[in-house]
Amino acid sequence: MRRFIGLGGKQGQCSGAKVGIKQNIHPLSEYKVQDWQLEKIHKAALAGDVVEVHQILSQKERALNDTDKKNRTALHLACASGHQEVVTLLAERKCELDIRDGRGKTALIMAVQCQEEKCANILLEHGADPKAADVNGNTALHYAAHHVMISRAEKLLSLSVNVDVKSKVLNKT
Repeated sequence: MRRFIGLGGKQGQCSGAKVGIKQNIHPLSEYKVQDWQLEKIHKAALAGDVVEVHQILSQKERALNDTDKKNRTALHLACASGHQEVVTLLAERKCELDIRDGRGKTALIMAVQCQEEKCANILLEHGADPKAADVNGNTALHYAAHHVMISRAEKLLSLSVNVDVKSKVLNKT
């Protein structure tokens, strides 16, 4: 029997990691997470286990930027599930903030898309690129506008992001 981990939550949100026998499908299908696809650091980040993440990095520093089968890092998973302590630890350990997952999304884009504003703040404070776009041309600003995150959009605009970047229309979540 396979065990699945999904990022469940309220419609349109990404937070709330759940573990169980049943497959939980995240509103954003690219973040359907199956535990057999993940390394230890990814599982710990998804669960928000900052102690375990720290222990793994103490033993294997290169795990900091390891990717899973969908090219997601522990930082992507921690941001999507709103684990601020893990995001802070990874950023302070100097992980690569702008690695793109299989859909071209950076951790900042995932944090904004999943409405995890505190995680987005941590990333911006550590130098994440607010101008990065996913494979559809959507930037963090596009996702902030889509989710009517006024304070996040204001913060991104204060960083001189290009408001004229064209993207494909975002799907309704």
